[in-house]
Amino acid sequence: MVEKLNKEGLTAIKKEEIDACDKIIDKDKRLACKFNLLYKITEIQDHINLDIMGDFRKSDPNCSKDERWYPVHMIDNANAIILGLSRNKGRPKAVLREGYVAEKVDALNSKWSHIKWAAEE
Repeated sequence: MVEKLNKEGLTAIKKEEIDACDKIIDKDKRLACKFNLLYKITEIQDHINLDIMGDFRKSDPNCSKDERWYPVHMIDNANAIILGLSRNKGRPKAVLREGYVAEKVDALNSKWSHIKWAAEE
């Protein structure tokens, strides 16, 4: 599946989606098209990661003790950051006004600090 996605899926995205965006002459509309595509791709990543988080919860009541628990939550925050940035089409004022990305960056940093602290034990 992954190999198929790497070879066929990404090629299809390039040919169909990105090429369609590249045909747009207006720069802002072209970039908006690509930000929309990035958003869609990140939504897929997010759903897969949420499914991974669900596997942890279903299989182990002490899942937070698994060394992968915090990295999986970091992926959740990273996806949220990409979703927020792409939803706002990369416009800093819109991103700052929304506040969502700042919250997720703080959460990502917090989890990163925890991982570093845990690794030193």
